[in-house]
Amino acid sequence: MTLFTRTKSLLIAGLGLLLGACAHPIVLVPNDATTLPAVSKINKQIAYVITPAQRTLEVTTPGGGGDKVRYVPYRDLEVPIYKALSDVFPKVQVAASVEEANKLAGVDYVLVPTLQTTSSSNSAFTWPPTDFSVTISSKVADIHGQAVWEGSVTGNGHAEFSEFKRDFPLAARRASADALQKFRAQLAAAAALRDGAAMPVAAAVQVSPLAAETQQPVAPAAVAAPAPAAVLAKPVEAEAASEQQLANLAKLEESKLRQGPASYEVEQMAKAAGCEGSGAWVVSSDASGETYKVSCKTGKPYLAACAKGSNCLAL
Repeated sequence: MTLFTRTKSLLIAGLGLLLGACAHPIVLVPNDATTLPAVSKINKQIAYVITPAQRTLEVTTPGGGGDKVRYVPYRDLEVPIYKALSDVFPKVQVAASVEEANKLAGVDYVLVPTLQTTSSSNSAFTWPPTDFSVTISSKVADIHGQAVWEGSVTGNGHAEFSEFKRDFPLAARRASADALQKFRAQLAAAAALRDGAAMPVAAAVQVSPLAAETQQPVAPAAVAAPAPAAVLAKPVEAEAASEQQLANLAKLEESKLRQGPASYEVEQMAKAAGCEGSGAWVVSSDASGETYKVSCKTGKPYLAACAKGSNCLAL
């Protein structure tokens, strides 16, 4: 082997390692809302469990061009799962553990969700995934730890380069929207969760319109989140919610703001400015564009204005 050939081989190998080592951050939160048919609510109260470890769990899966993408699925989908459950049950609470859920007053069921994701790309030149899948598996038990129901749904999302030029995680957002719509419908149709006295049909609710778009299947290699703890038998105690529970609920109220097509761009701008946050949220919008907010860990918000069809500017 000549020196030139050996040097060329080393350069190619090094380039391959650099490409493979690059993991781009994305978010899975679905985009704008659209109206779905109303469902007949189940006359039960439910708590769902997402542990602190799950909220910070970062998953890395393949993107395009030899690159990868990384994201935090439980953090991104916690609020959308809450909204889907609220469409089906009159009262929904969130807990950091099964033990905490069993202490909440009035709870009939405890739901433990598990998320799995896959991603892939048919592009050799761009890193955003063109195909994505999100699977939501659920186990529901009563307050005595007896299994009541379990189910699983998979949402698929596909996006081409012409679509995701301004919204890199578009395939992931579409997969999340599809999974959440199926999750909502599956719960509403679960006879085991009903007591025979269904509540009146609730008003129509809002979820992402992307769920209704044509989706394509993705590669079968799943990345599973850690299995949550088994549901433990523990009587309901009529006591005040813990400080952690109140903090969780406050977080949900704050997070009712939606993310928009420029959320990824604004979040990256915030990080470049030294602001570490958990997503860029639309705080106002009009015909000219949208204003985004990132809640920095320092307590100071980062704001940016994004004109339609143009770049974003920090405020």
